[in-house]
Amino acid sequence: MTSRSRSLRARLALSVLAVAVFAILAVTLAALLGTQRGFSDAEATDRQRVADQVAVVASAAYIDAGGWAGADLTTAEQIAQTAGARLIVRTNSSGQGNGGSSPGSSPGAVNAEVVADGAVVGSVRLVFGQPTSQAGRGIAWTWIAVAAGLALLLALVLAWWLSARLTRPVAGLAQAVRDFASGDRDARAPRDAPGEIGDLARAFDDMAERIQHTEATRRAMAHDVAHELRTPLAALQAGLEELRDGLEPADPDRLAALHDQSLRIGRIVDDLGQLAEAEAPDRRMHVREIDLGDLAQSAVAAAHGLLDSAGLTIECDCPDGVMVLADPDRIQQVVSNLLSNTARYCAAGDRVTVSVGREVHFGVLTVSDTGPGMTEQDASRAFDRFHRGESTGHVRGSGLGLAVVRVLVEAQGGTVDLLSAPGAGTTVTIRLPHRTDQPPVRG
Repeated sequence: MTSRSRSLRARLALSVLAVAVFAILAVTLAALLGTQRGFSDAEATDRQRVADQVAVVASAAYIDAGGWAGADLTTAEQIAQTAGARLIVRTNSSGQGNGGSSPGSSPGAVNAEVVADGAVVGSVRLVFGQPTSQAGRGIAWTWIAVAAGLALLLALVLAWWLSARLTRPVAGLAQAVRDFASGDRDARAPRDAPGEIGDLARAFDDMAERIQHTEATRRAMAHDVAHELRTPLAALQAGLEELRDGLEPADPDRLAALHDQSLRIGRIVDDLGQLAEAEAPDRRMHVREIDLGDLAQSAVAAAHGLLDSAGLTIECDCPDGVMVLADPDRIQQVVSNLLSNTARYCAAGDRVTVSVGREVHFGVLTVSDTGPGMTEQDASRAFDRFHRGESTGHVRGSGLGLAVVRVLVEAQGGTVDLLSAPGAGTTVTIRLPHRTDQPPVRG
């Protein structure tokens, strides 16, 4: 654990401990005050009860003696002494009042009126010494102090544990970030962090996974680009060296072969440029509502010359009125890529069909052919960069056309699927979102 994380742990522990100490002090003070008030109220109630009892006994003695002169107050004095008080009897004739506490009376004194035959004839005053509940107060306060001490100790332990619980994953995350920045792409944050810290750790791990995947893809793409360019460049270099050294004549056939190699390099570079442009983070799609049928008809018309030169028959079932939200230039590029692939891989006499339809939430564009088709393995990897099926090794292509198609379609919120089988042709289906309030297309 670094010094910064240790400092954070100490600060967090002190903060939690400070809050706990203030809470414990507040609770302890409230408990002491409440205990003091409770004992005082209970003691006052008990003393008043004794005074009332003494007043009743004094009243009986007054009635028996017919006055205060011969009244026997022995029993009343015994009750007062048993309660730890000194008895003072006040008569009405003494002019000392009829009972009750006076402002100048002793705090330990309690008064009670003496009533005989419905008339107040005097009062009794009990003067108590030390509070009888002092021992109880001491015991209660001792237990409160012990409980406060134990609570403080528990707060200290919990504060240290909680600070360690919270700062350990932070320290682990910081270390993972440093390791990742230093080049360790397998560095990951601890996954046992609680709450939002755990969410942060998982977010970092997800980011690290994406970066690792992106770098692996970049390395694979660089390797594939080098592999794809190496063959035509080597052939072009060897041919030029033979011409330079006079080993081969510079006849039209030889120059045409070298020109084909340069065209192949040009196609690869052009496809790489399209793919890079499609995958650029700041690429902009000018999405608007377009007629998918009208756009498909324009793309087919533009590719007629290419398809005718390849000896293919083209059919277009593209009714107007299928409105989708898409970038028309990008969709034109998608259809052109698909038709170029068809012209490249199909044989003379094959048929190409372009159709447009409508589903509940999507407009559908389908390009199908009756060409050689693909194996299941090749079809599953058809959209991978530089992937070219085993049966198409004789065809000059970069293996990037379908990768560009997928990137462009998905960037507009659409999907693209491919269905193919050996000898059964290939069908590419593109789905693009349309307006939900668009009325059904009528054929």
